[in-house]
Amino acid sequence: ADTAQVDPEAADAAGPGRRGNAGPGRAPQAPATPPLPARELILLLPEPLRPDSVYYVAVDGVTNIHGLTGGGGSARFEMPPAPPPDTVPADSAALRPDSLDAPPDTTPRAPLTPGR
Repeated sequence: ADTAQVDPEAADAAGPGRRGNAGPGRAPQAPATPPLPARELILLLPEPLRPDSVYYVAVDGVTNIHGLTGGGGSARFEMPPAPPPDTVPADSAALRPDSLDAPPDTTPRAPLTPGR
Protein backbone atom coordinates (compact mmCIF):
# COMPACT_ATOMS: atom_id res chain seq x y z
CA ALA A 1 0.00 0.00 0.00
CA ASP A 2 1.08 3.58 -0.58
CA THR A 3 2.60 4.94 2.62
CA ALA A 4 2.27 8.66 1.80
CA GLN A 5 0.06 10.41 4.32
CA VAL A 6 -2.32 12.91 2.70
CA ASP A 7 -4.82 15.12 4.46
CA PRO A 8 -7.71 15.09 1.91
CA GLU A 9 -9.28 18.24 3.38
CA ALA A 10 -6.03 20.18 3.07
CA ALA A 11 -5.41 18.85 -0.44
CA ASP A 12 -8.93 19.83 -1.58
CA ALA A 13 -8.94 23.26 0.13
CA ALA A 14 -6.77 24.94 -2.48
CA GLY A 15 -8.70 23.34 -5.34
CA PRO A 16 -7.29 21.72 -8.44
CA GLY A 17 -4.56 23.67 -10.22
CA ARG A 18 -4.51 26.55 -7.69
CA ARG A 19 -1.23 27.86 -6.43
CA GLY A 20 -0.59 30.30 -3.64
CA ASN A 21 -3.04 32.63 -2.00
CA ALA A 22 -3.23 35.64 -4.29
CA GLY A 23 -5.92 38.14 -3.48
CA PRO A 24 -6.56 41.82 -4.09
CA GLY A 25 -3.27 43.66 -3.64
CA ARG A 26 -1.31 40.48 -2.86
CA ALA A 27 1.16 38.73 -5.11
CA PRO A 28 0.79 34.96 -5.54
CA GLN A 29 2.99 32.94 -3.23
CA ALA A 30 4.35 29.48 -3.88
CA PRO A 31 2.84 26.86 -1.59
CA ALA A 32 5.01 25.57 1.26
CA THR A 33 4.99 22.10 -0.33
CA PRO A 34 4.67 21.16 -3.97
CA PRO A 35 1.12 20.29 -5.06
CA LEU A 36 0.19 16.63 -5.03
CA PRO A 37 -0.38 14.94 -8.39
CA ALA A 38 -3.95 14.13 -9.33
CA ARG A 39 -5.21 10.85 -7.95
CA GLU A 40 -7.46 9.52 -10.68
CA LEU A 41 -7.64 6.48 -12.89
CA ILE A 42 -9.14 6.54 -16.37
CA LEU A 43 -10.26 3.26 -17.92
CA LEU A 44 -11.18 2.73 -21.56
CA LEU A 45 -13.75 -0.06 -21.63
CA PRO A 46 -14.78 -2.07 -24.70
CA GLU A 47 -18.50 -1.57 -23.92
CA PRO A 48 -20.54 0.96 -21.92
CA LEU A 49 -21.34 0.12 -18.31
CA ARG A 50 -24.91 -0.97 -17.60
CA PRO A 51 -27.19 1.79 -16.34
CA ASP A 52 -28.64 1.59 -12.83
CA SER A 53 -25.84 -0.75 -11.69
CA VAL A 54 -23.32 -0.73 -8.84
CA TYR A 55 -19.64 -1.40 -9.56
CA TYR A 56 -16.62 -2.04 -7.36
CA VAL A 57 -13.12 -1.46 -8.74
CA ALA A 58 -9.98 -2.66 -6.95
CA VAL A 59 -6.44 -1.92 -8.15
CA ASP A 60 -3.21 -3.23 -6.69
CA GLY A 61 0.45 -3.40 -7.67
CA VAL A 62 0.62 0.31 -8.53
CA THR A 63 4.01 2.03 -8.75
CA ASN A 64 3.70 5.75 -8.03
CA ILE A 65 5.58 8.59 -9.74
CA HIS A 66 8.35 8.38 -7.12
CA GLY A 67 8.96 4.70 -7.84
CA LEU A 68 7.31 3.41 -4.66
CA THR A 69 5.65 0.06 -5.33
CA GLY A 70 2.77 -1.77 -3.70
CA GLY A 71 0.18 0.97 -4.10
CA GLY A 72 -3.47 0.50 -4.89
CA GLY A 73 -6.95 1.16 -3.70
CA SER A 74 -10.60 0.48 -4.31
CA ALA A 75 -13.76 2.43 -5.08
CA ARG A 76 -17.48 1.72 -5.31
CA PHE A 77 -19.64 3.71 -7.70
CA GLU A 78 -23.13 3.62 -9.17
CA MET A 79 -24.20 4.24 -12.74
CA PRO A 80 -27.32 6.41 -13.04
CA PRO A 81 -30.53 4.99 -14.50
CA ALA A 82 -30.92 5.04 -18.28
CA PRO A 83 -32.55 8.17 -19.71
CA PRO A 84 -36.17 7.82 -20.86
CA PRO A 85 -36.61 6.64 -24.46
CA ASP A 86 -36.65 9.26 -27.20
CA THR A 87 -40.22 9.96 -28.33
CA VAL A 88 -39.36 12.01 -31.43
CA PRO A 89 -39.95 10.11 -34.69
CA ALA A 90 -36.72 9.09 -36.41
CA ASP A 91 -38.06 10.16 -39.84
CA SER A 92 -37.89 13.97 -40.09
CA ALA A 93 -40.32 13.88 -43.05
CA ALA A 94 -42.99 12.67 -40.61
CA LEU A 95 -42.65 15.87 -38.56
CA ARG A 96 -45.02 18.81 -39.06
CA PRO A 97 -43.50 21.66 -41.09
CA ASP A 98 -42.23 24.71 -39.22
CA SER A 99 -45.20 26.95 -38.40
CA LEU A 100 -42.96 30.04 -38.66
CA ASP A 101 -41.99 29.28 -42.26
CA ALA A 102 -43.50 32.25 -44.13
CA PRO A 103 -44.44 32.07 -47.83
CA PRO A 104 -42.16 33.99 -50.21
CA ASP A 105 -42.69 37.76 -50.60
CA THR A 106 -44.84 38.49 -53.71
CA THR A 107 -44.84 42.30 -53.43
CA PRO A 108 -43.67 43.82 -56.75
CA ARG A 109 -40.49 45.82 -56.51
CA ALA A 110 -40.29 49.41 -57.63
CA PRO A 111 -37.93 49.88 -60.57
CA LEU A 112 -34.49 51.20 -59.72
CA THR A 113 -33.93 54.75 -60.86
CA PRO A 114 -30.42 56.01 -61.51
CA GLY A 115 -29.20 58.71 -59.12
CA ARG A 116 -31.30 57.66 -56.19
